[in-house]
Amino acid sequence: RLKTTCLVPSGRLVVLAMMLIGVVLIPVRAGQLYSRLSERALVAGHAPGHAPGCKGAYIVLSGRLSDVRGFNDLMQDFLVQVRHYPSVFAGLHQGSLQLVCLSNKPSAEFLALQELHESHLTLVEGSAFSEHDLIYRAGLAGSTGVMVLADRFSTNAAAEDTDVQFRVWAIKSAVKRLPLYVQVLRRQSVDAIAPFLDPHQDIISSVEGTRLRLLALSCFVPGASTLIANLLRSSGPSAGFSRDPRHSKNNKSRSRRN
Repeated sequence: RLKTTCLVPSGRLVVLAMMLIGVVLIPVRAGQLYSRLSERALVAGHAPGHAPGCKGAYIVLSGRLSDVRGFNDLMQDFLVQVRHYPSVFAGLHQGSLQLVCLSNKPSAEFLALQELHESHLTLVEGSAFSEHDLIYRAGLAGSTGVMVLADRFSTNAAAEDTDVQFRVWAIKSAVKRLPLYVQVLRRQSVDAIAPFLDPHQDIISSVEGTRLRLLALSCFVPGASTLIANLLRSSGPSAGFSRDPRHSKNNKSRSRRN
């Protein structure tokens, strides 16, 4: 009996010591595992600020890669605006700017698109809620500006705008001096996010508001929305031709008549 009574307190001490060791070591090991996994995350393209011809100037984009055609249109418009309006970006004499996209893991289509625009596009797999991904992997502190875009193909607009709001908070808490361009889906989300932005340098817009403005424009100028839609559809290498085989036959017959 004396031996058992002496062993019970020592056993409790061993259990308490193991629990304390587990409480201390488990978070440390978890942090080390997370850092290892983040190091293995995909980075396609040149490091931020090291793209050839961009002179160290780059913009960070926080979004979700879902539609490769929509992202390609965004990339083309981005390059056109930079080349046509180089005075907007201080210090860019040749109108070259690197786009660093911090998003989910890109698919094979996005990797192929990145290879086509290797000198201007860098895809970084990561999250805007991680300070390590923002500061060290995407190089947020050295960027010219930040674009925070919502996924326009999302089935839940309210949840998508809430995610955009959290990303704006994370970016503002990391670096406050950078100008932000924020795009949300609903008009009411603009009023919720605008108080956290700097009105002198930040811009926010909504997809719903843009659609309503186009509808209002078509009321005052009949046919304006149709003209804009035709211009958007006719852009690209296959402009003016439809994928429908019936239309292709009509185009061939017209060319023979001419």
